[in-house]
Amino acid sequence: MVRVTLISSIVVACVACAAKDEDVPPQKVVARNWVTVPAAPSAPLVDTITQPPPLPCFSSDSGPLHFGEITVSAVDQDASGVSYTFEVTSQGMTGTVVDARGEAPPPKRLQGLHYRAATDSLVFWYASGSGDRYIFSFRPTCDSLFGRARLFVTDTDPGQLEHEVVRRQR
Repeated sequence: MVRVTLISSIVVACVACAAKDEDVPPQKVVARNWVTVPAAPSAPLVDTITQPPPLPCFSSDSGPLHFGEITVSAVDQDASGVSYTFEVTSQGMTGTVVDARGEAPPPKRLQGLHYRAATDSLVFWYASGSGDRYIFSFRPTCDSLFGRARLFVTDTDPGQLEHEVVRRQR
C-alpha cells in the first residue's frame, strides 16, 4: 500500500502542474491539464474511442477489463459503488461506467476517454443523473487504476479532488 501511495503521489505531482483550484474559470470546468469538461453539454454525448495503454491486458485478445465493484446490501438490497469497464477492439478502446446509488443503473459511456502516453494516464469523465460531473486521471496497470478524481463538479463548483485506487475485478 505504501508503494501505491508513493507512486500515486508522483503521478499527482506530474499531472497537477502549476494550476490552482481557484484558477478554474466559471464558464467551463477545467481539471488541470488532463481534461476539459463542458459546463453544460449542448450536443448529445457520443462514444469516445482511444488507443489503449501499452499493457498486455489492454488488448483485443484480453476481453473486457473490469475495475471497481458494485456491492448490494443484504439488509435493504441497495446497490452502491462504481465500476469501470474497458474494451479493446481493432478500432481502439471504449469504456463504460456504472455508478450505483441505491440501484445499479445501466452502463453509460465514458466521455473524453483518451490515453496520454506522456503521463501514462487514462483520462475520462462522466456526468451523474443529478448533473454533477466526475473527472478522472488514472495511471493504468493490469491490476488497478490509480490517480486523481475530481468529484461533484458543477457549473459553479470545481468539486473536490481525491486520490483513488480502483482494483481490477477478475
